[in-house]
Amino acid sequence: MVPIKLYLSGERKTATLEVENNGSKAIAIQLSAKVWDQDANGQDYYTNTRSIIFFPKIVRIEAQARQIIRVGYRPPQKAVVANNELTFRLFLRELPKQIPGSSMVSTALNIGIPIFVAATSQSVAHATLHNPRVNNGAILQLDVHNPSKQHIVVNSISALAKNLRGEVLFNREVRGWYVLPGITRPFQLELPTADCADTAELNIAVRIGEQTLTRVLTNDPLWCSPALMATGG
Repeated sequence: MVPIKLYLSGERKTATLEVENNGSKAIAIQLSAKVWDQDANGQDYYTNTRSIIFFPKIVRIEAQARQIIRVGYRPPQKAVVANNELTFRLFLRELPKQIPGSSMVSTALNIGIPIFVAATSQSVAHATLHNPRVNNGAILQLDVHNPSKQHIVVNSISALAKNLRGEVLFNREVRGWYVLPGITRPFQLELPTADCADTAELNIAVRIGEQTLTRVLTNDPLWCSPALMATGG
């Protein structure tokens, strides 16, 4: 599928998406568009919109064939100046197919393509790291805040633990996610509890494009407290 993100603006209100069927049978795909927001906990949620237009709405793609989808942005009639980037998703869902000899149906494709409509004035995308903490000796939790006018992508979060001798005990990494403009999103990473007591420091790195946010946590005895580990969620 090319591209996997669409960027629109006041000057560039249309774009195209190319969908290829690499399978051996034809597929039928239904499209829908939603406003993409994130709540106070950074969780994605979607609402209906008429601002994203696309054609066709239902398409049949033969085996080993391609289909061009045309996508456009239509501002509301009572247009408000977009101080922040506007975010949408175009959902492509394969229509169910009956499995021969069975009462079951199968679907394979069900994805949401991000659509970003640029703010009227651009700024450099950046983020800040807040409140890194270890819970129950097993979970590193932290918050990433996006104060800029456009989305950021947290590429990865890593935690490298060292003992008092400076020896590496473990190095864990997890993939991140989008953080939309003005949103603070929590992330977490599982830590090996067996190394908790020997950990003297935890080196945290949050990679966001070319930006890397770092923090070093010194082991707190409460990290490995049996009481906390027993009652933690």
